[in-house]
Amino acid sequence: MFHELEERHARTLKREAEFRKQYGYIRMPVTAVAGDKRMIAVGGSLLAQDGKDYGFVRTVHDVGLHFFGEEFLDQQSALPFEEQHVPIQWLSAWVDEHNLANRVSPGDPAAQQLGSGAAWLRLAFDLYTIQDNSALQTALRTRLLNPLQFQGARHELKIAALWIAAGFTLTYEDERDRLKTHPEFIAKDQFSDLIVAVEAKSRHRTGVQGYAGGKPENLRRADVRKLLTEAYKKKVDLPLYVFVDLNLPRPENPSERDTWVSEIQATIADMTTEGLHERGPVNAAFFTNDPSHYLLRDRLVGDQDNLWVISYRYEDPKVAHPSIDVIERIKLAFSHRVAPPSSYWDDE
Repeated sequence: MFHELEERHARTLKREAEFRKQYGYIRMPVTAVAGDKRMIAVGGSLLAQDGKDYGFVRTVHDVGLHFFGEEFLDQQSALPFEEQHVPIQWLSAWVDEHNLANRVSPGDPAAQQLGSGAAWLRLAFDLYTIQDNSALQTALRTRLLNPLQFQGARHELKIAALWIAAGFTLTYEDERDRLKTHPEFIAKDQFSDLIVAVEAKSRHRTGVQGYAGGKPENLRRADVRKLLTEAYKKKVDLPLYVFVDLNLPRPENPSERDTWVSEIQATIADMTTEGLHERGPVNAAFFTNDPSHYLLRDRLVGDQDNLWVISYRYEDPKVAHPSIDVIERIKLAFSHRVAPPSSYWDDE
């Protein structure tokens, strides 16, 4: 008996190590089969579903459905597609195209790899991660349900989940305190005494993700100067890491992303020369892009359709760089967030 317990413990440790290698420091899913039900713990709640083969992707999908709620989903489904809330458009397009793909080419995974599916499942995976490992702030939930505030809130949710996967715990700032500027949240390393501040900015573009303001613009430019200027104004006494969502479509050719990177680097260089960076203590800026919401009914066909990240490390920031290589940890965690785990549970 003791030998069997040792072997079972060793298998558990191996699975945990493999899971961490693939998905970072989010909690390994807690699940069990009871009769014909699969029980999955998500934060302080228990999700029960029929069938032992109920996989993790379906769990993540259902967490997204539960977040929006049956009443909200029913109200949205009664609207014309173009009037639906952005994430519900992702869900609607994915379900429609997924069902069509199954009729045309049953069981073909490639036929189901759609932009809408990536957008919806990444959102649901982030919701799952925050609910299972942290607390979804009430104000953030309200913003995610608000069409006018969804884009910024969605980016903030993604960055929060990213830091959890990198091994940090989060504390949200009290935005009601108007006496000082606030980052989005404070991140505490689980493995050291390191504490940092995190700021998230998302580039709004007219006609994209429900944004109706502004004027028609060139979707082939990064144009991040205004967002960086706002980030530089943050006054914190901690290392500050800024995340800018570019909100750009897929590159038209393999070299276009290089053009965007060069533009960003030139913008930072110009602002540094002008002394604008001296206003704030930014230690590093990350620029991320996920074009999946531009590709709702299109298949994802290669790297140009996938999400990506680049980073810029500022020299001699006001608050010294920590000894821990935060940048590399975040970039590794970013690779863990491309898609939710696809395998079925291991009930050994």
